[in-house]
Amino acid sequence: MAIWAPLCGACLGAGYLCYYTGLQRGSVSVVSSAASAWLAVTVTVTVLLFGEHISLPQVLLMGVVLGGILMLSAQPSTSSGNSTGLLWGVGAMFALGLALALLDRATEASSPMVAVLIVRALSMIPAYLFIRSRGEVIRLPQGWNGKRLLLGAALLDAGGYVTYNLGIDTAPVPVVAPIVAAHPVVTVALAIVLLRERPRSLQWAGAGVTVAAVIALSAVAA
Repeated sequence: MAIWAPLCGACLGAGYLCYYTGLQRGSVSVVSSAASAWLAVTVTVTVLLFGEHISLPQVLLMGVVLGGILMLSAQPSTSSGNSTGLLWGVGAMFALGLALALLDRATEASSPMVAVLIVRALSMIPAYLFIRSRGEVIRLPQGWNGKRLLLGAALLDAGGYVTYNLGIDTAPVPVVAPIVAAHPVVTVALAIVLLRERPRSLQWAGAGVTVAAVIALSAVAA
């Protein structure tokens, strides 16, 4: 735990910095979809370094999931000509993928709840150092609406990690990770409703492919 938790916290903090920077500068649907390809990084690390096993049908279905994610991220530029944030999403993909692979080790060394608590606390250090290096001041949102959104996002995010850890505590990472990696379907839906983003036809198709592949993968893993 003393080794895995700090490494996981550092990667997680770096991943969130990339992710939220991408959301600030680009398209939510593109950044979220690209970042969710952490699946490939996580499964590769756990199979090559930690001895996890994966069947051929799972490999093929994960490839389909990744294909759907790539279709979701297919948007070369925003309507204003600004960056889509794709590069930030790719950076988040690598950092989060490594973090979630290491989180499996941290969970095995302690418990799902303890691992989330310690890793999330440690992940604040890279973010804090980054903010201080830029001379920025940490400020809470003004008004109740901003604070309510921040609290809601924090609770949902923490809940997601807890349920992910409960999953990998009872099943192999190659089984749990592909299901979790389908989260951009929900994110893109919210971006459409709340932020008025308009995905392209290819992105709609990518959402359908991702959902279908995840359902099939769940059936194979059952």
